[in-house]
Amino acid sequence: MFTHVMLAFNITHDANHFAIFKTKRFNVLLGYLVELIGCNRTLWILAHNQDHHTFINIIEHDNSVEGHKLIRLCPQDKWLKHHKYQWIYAPIIYGLTTLNYVTMRDFKMMLIYHSKSKINLSAGFVLELILFKLLYFSYLIAVPIFIFDVNPQLVFGYFLLGHFINGIFLAFVFLIGHMTEDTDYPNVRDGAIQTNWAVHVIKTTGDYATRTKFMQWFVGGINMHVVHHLFPHICHVHYKNISPILKEVALRHGYKYREIPTFWSAIRSHILLLKTLGKRNVF
Repeated sequence: MFTHVMLAFNITHDANHFAIFKTKRFNVLLGYLVELIGCNRTLWILAHNQDHHTFINIIEHDNSVEGHKLIRLCPQDKWLKHHKYQWIYAPIIYGLTTLNYVTMRDFKMMLIYHSKSKINLSAGFVLELILFKLLYFSYLIAVPIFIFDVNPQLVFGYFLLGHFINGIFLAFVFLIGHMTEDTDYPNVRDGAIQTNWAVHVIKTTGDYATRTKFMQWFVGGINMHVVHHLFPHICHVHYKNISPILKEVALRHGYKYREIPTFWSAIRSHILLLKTLGKRNVF
């Protein structure tokens, strides 16, 4: 199951940003591998490439800061009493991330984007969504049980445990690129960000563990998150060369470049942010 996360980080993420090949159709071909790990490619592109990359850390626009009332991920979100404990229980919620992706999320996003006229619910689109979902659950659950005669309890146990571990890791890898202690949460007025887009990226995005070669390989360069957001069409193998230049330019022009030394210290910073956001009237 963990290979699914690595496939997402290292191949489908870049491919669906059209960042691997110069030819669009080859990127599309590799981008469809995301269907084999349970996510619909079209909906992923709308949620990630358009909503998240355009409106980083802006509630009701960036789906990454949507806590569904369970977690308060930004100061503009409504505070609820149980949020004061979120820094403790958040990792458990994060563990449901990928399981949510392969079950309910795509269907929910399909209806949301249809209501916003971003997609057309054609028979072909719905059929493709359903067939790829069936393929995903078939090769992970049905084939082991009915073809290879594996104990169903073992199959379902591995499936759920794998998703829980993947979910925690996936959530932290992406969240700590945006939501740590000194991040910015801009307001939108009249549907527009009130600053230059590149400045918006610098203020809301940060790097972590940039000197750890294993991390760069393992998560497909996502730890160098600033350069990814500024240049999403560039393949992640080039981030290690671009990131130092970008940092120098940002500092030279008086902008704070957010960088956390290690993966674990970035997670700690995220947990501290959750603890702060769990307090009423802090921001």
